[in-house]
Amino acid sequence: AVATSWCVDCSEYICDSCVQAHQRLKITKDHTIKPKDEANNEQLAGAAGVDKLHMCQLHPQEKLSLFCETCDKLTCRDCQLSDHRDHKYKFAHEIATESRQALSTLVSEINYKRFLLSSATKVIDDRQQLIHDKKKDLIKEITAMAVKITNTVNTRGKQLIMRLNEVCDSKLKVLVEKKE
Repeated sequence: AVATSWCVDCSEYICDSCVQAHQRLKITKDHTIKPKDEANNEQLAGAAGVDKLHMCQLHPQEKLSLFCETCDKLTCRDCQLSDHRDHKYKFAHEIATESRQALSTLVSEINYKRFLLSSATKVIDDRQQLIHDKKKDLIKEITAMAVKITNTVNTRGKQLIMRLNEVCDSKLKVLVEKKE
């Protein structure tokens, strides 16, 4: 489809069917849509605004192409030669490359540490499960042992009572016979 309009909010050219979709969808129905020929002026104005961000406020004709390491800020050539004369500096693109490399290294280290943390967490989870399972098994064992001991004590107690009854009955019988 051929682009016929410009969505100011999306900063994109869109075709007629996309214009209709923009007007229907809740999320885009409030977007400002302009004819394609008006968009070129807006794009240029937007690009100029972006370029202003990269220009020195003290020297508007100079780009912020240097980085003063002493002050930790972007500078233009004129500022570096005057206000930042004896300061340590590098070109902004060099700092950008170094920063990207440093960030890449940090991301790698973070990913490695995340892996180590994940592994340590897994080990802890496994040990917790092992302790839980062992506890369950030991409770079963102790309960079975307690039941066995209780049964043994009860059985022996009944045997002793029976033996006591036998001994007492026989002694009483002897005494009754002597009495008669």
